Formats: sequence, C-alpha cells, structure tokens
Amino acid sequence: MPNPDDRKTEPESLPSKLWTRRGDDDVAYQRQAQVTWWTLLGGIAVGALLTQFESLLVAVRNGHWYYLLYFLATCFVIINAWAQVAWGALVLYWPISVPTSIFVFMGGLSESLAALNITRPALWTVSVACVILFAVFIQLIFMRQEGWITMPKAAIKRAIISIWVYAFLFLITLGASIYLFLFPTHWVELTWGVLVLLLSLFALYWQHLGIKEEKKRMHIA
Repeated sequence: MPNPDDRKTEPESLPSKLWTRRGDDDVAYQRQAQVTWWTLLGGIAVGALLTQFESLLVAVRNGHWYYLLYFLATCFVIINAWAQVAWGALVLYWPISVPTSIFVFMGGLSESLAALNITRPALWTVSVACVILFAVFIQLIFMRQEGWITMPKAAIKRAIISIWVYAFLFLITLGASIYLFLFPTHWVELTWGVLVLLLSLFALYWQHLGIKEEKKRMHIA
C-alpha cells in the first residue's frame, strides 16, 4: 500500500496535481464558457430566424414588405446581444453563476421567439422587450455583486447610463406591443417596423461606442 507521504513527491505534471491548480486558467475558462453559452443561444436564434425566411418571402409577395424591417431588426438584436456578452466576459468580473446563467438563457430564448415572429409584429415586440428586460436584470446583478469592480469609474458611470437607456427601450417596445395588439393595421405595423429598426441600430451603435471607449480606457488591444 503506497505511503500517503509519497504523494508529496509526485511530479507537478501529473493530472492529480494539474487539476488542483487555480489561477489564470480559471478566469479564462469561465470567460470562454460565458461566450460559448451565449454563442450557442445566438446560433439557435439565427436558426429560428432562417426557418421563417420562406414565410417572410410569401408575406413580402403579398404586400407586407415591411416585415423585412423586423427581420433586419432581429439580426441587429442578435448581433448586439452577442457583442454585449462577449465584451462583458472580457472586461467584467463575471464568474459562472446560476442567476446570470438563467437570465442569459431567458434572453437567448426571447431572441429565438422574436426570430420566430418576424411576421407577427405584436409578438415580436413582446419578445424583444423580454430580451431587453433580461439584459437589464443581468446588469443589475453585476451592480449588486460587484461585477463592475474591474472597470474604471468612467466606464461604470456609462454602464449605469446604459441601464437607464435600455429601461427606456424596454418601455418603448412594451408600449409598441400593446399598441400593435390593439391596432394591428398595416400602417401601424409599418410605422413600428421603421421605429424598431432605428432603435435596434441605435442600440448597436451605442454598444459600439461603449466598447470603443472601454478599449481606450482599459488599454485593450
């Protein structure tokens, strides 16, 4: 029977030793896990969007060309969400946790529901409102659990402003969904289609400016 003291002389390269090490690898693993998790959810949303492409073409041939606006807005929402998670995994204190995993999953599920309803604007706006709401919840968790401690004060201030910006966008999309349920006319769907496309572009540009500014402040290549 081997002497327990003999394990002290085991080479550091043995698996039993490697798996007890903690440090930079843990952080890299968790960052990669967060991005992989969201990439899978985003891929499912893209797949759901593609399943609606034939229905979209039929709707366009029938005169509902403005559904293309919701299609484009969905693409921008998916891109923006991935950029948020990928960048957040790099700059935030974001260890794997059940609360953030739940809200990330719910956000990805809401994206898929939006993708499945590009020809049903009322349901689309409800789904996008949920995407925004869960994104706000994640930021509130970061605020409560010191997820921003890795960021400079100016970046934290901008993150707080972003919460208010997205809360405002949530109210707009929620109001749009109610209006579209009550008055589902072509002109109403067209008007809101133009508006949500512009808002999705604004949100994407806002994210772009945030990443650009944080790269400069945090000296990230």
